[in-house]
Amino acid sequence: MTEIENRKVRALDLSVARTKVPHPFSVQFPFVPPRNDRDKQPAEKHALRSLAARVDNQAGNPKENMTIKALVMSDRSDEYTGKKGLVKQQIITVMDQSEGERLAQPIEYAMSDEEKSVHAGKLQDKLINLGIRELLPFGGRLRARGKIVGLVGK
Repeated sequence: MTEIENRKVRALDLSVARTKVPHPFSVQFPFVPPRNDRDKQPAEKHALRSLAARVDNQAGNPKENMTIKALVMSDRSDEYTGKKGLVKQQIITVMDQSEGERLAQPIEYAMSDEEKSVHAGKLQDKLINLGIRELLPFGGRLRARGKIVGLVGK
């Protein structure tokens, strides 16, 4: 190595020594690992749902609802095993048909029990007004939470 390279290496070693970055596998004592969700900090709980989009009431302003006019592309029942056992839901897949700016991808909406009794199996290829409160990633797609405001034209 040349003299210049030696100086660069020494300067780099000194800068690393000054930063005092702990080794990635080092544990500082006392270390208490979290036992369950109760021990997690609020920031960690929020990070678990960081992909969620939510319409919030900020600064005391009246809450603005996101309502879209949507075409129901499919109306199906869905079953999966969740934390509390088998979950059965009526799922509709909708495409935004709103004027102006609209959602580019289809989204799913899980009907509530009240909506299921009224609308299950009857919305295929119909236009509905869908009030969206929250959008969450679910199985590679966005799933909306909210309510069916009504059918368009009725």
